[in-house]
Amino acid sequence: MPRILWSAEAVRILSTLPAPVQDDIISKTGLLAESPQMYPVRRRERYRGQRFIISFEWGVYYLDRSDNVVITIIGHAHRRSA
Repeated sequence: MPRILWSAEAVRILSTLPAPVQDDIISKTGLLAESPQMYPVRRRERYRGQRFIISFEWGVYYLDRSDNVVITIIGHAHRRSA
């Protein structure tokens, strides 16, 4: 089963979000250990090639590696570059 790793930037951003958003993100990312390919791959623009989760108005981007899942960044989902 892959391990879930968080980048320092993703942890920093997560800590600034409201508690309900944090809880939702932690809940959804927790499922990645069992099914890392359950979310779609971003096909264009910034973060192309990374999988992503939408939580409220936030996008959580991650890389699916053979032995771990790396949460790379959390960005506002309504931004054009996110």
